Amino acid sequence: MEKSTRPPVVHVVSHGPYCLDGVAAAVAVARYYADTTVVPHFSGNERINEVIRSITPEAAPAGSEVWITDISWTEQATDDHLSQLAAQGVKIYWIDHHRTAIKRYAAGTINVPFADKVISEEFAASRLTYEYLTRKLANAHQENDSFADFARAVAMADDTDRWIHAIAGSRELAWTLRKLGEHDSLDGYDALLNIDAAVTYTPAMQAAYEKVAGELRNSFALAERS
Repeated sequence: MEKSTRPPVVHVVSHGPYCLDGVAAAVAVARYYADTTVVPHFSGNERINEVIRSITPEAAPAGSEVWITDISWTEQATDDHLSQLAAQGVKIYWIDHHRTAIKRYAAGTINVPFADKVISEEFAASRLTYEYLTRKLANAHQENDSFADFARAVAMADDTDRWIHAIAGSRELAWTLRKLGEHDSLDGYDALLNIDAAVTYTPAMQAAYEKVAGELRNSFALAERS
């Protein structure tokens, strides 16, 4: 991306940090904006309004962007806050695949002047986000190696989130990210931010996987004894 077109800061709000789909969607944005300050915010449904409204006009000056992926909000005050940011020159993007979000948007209950949006059940949010940004790169005739190298991780996130399970290791990656994201840790986000094209586990990821695999073995053993 040309330096002159970079936003001063990008805030990305997503489901997590324990959800592979939500984290992968956020990382797709961060890797797309590899040379820009990207601030991740993760939340479950119960806190999403609070988290979005915590992005103040001072933290998102004119020209900044706010990306909301794999999650939606429920309060009019959040619509108002996003609209205020947009009025101050912040671009708001929303990408979601949940049926509740699709129904609410179709019913006209979300009123925000989005720069763009993708609301679709076709794929998981991570893949919707990645493919949207892939098109943006192509339309701008630009290349981004860090972003391109994230394709397999996104495919795995989409595979397990939609319960296809056709890609070896996708479930295990989801389990690993869930373990890394415990207690609101950003370890899973950081791991995917730097993962290679082959999705080679880092030592921290391998340790997390071994922990969750051990927990699963213990659960099965207890079930068998019972």
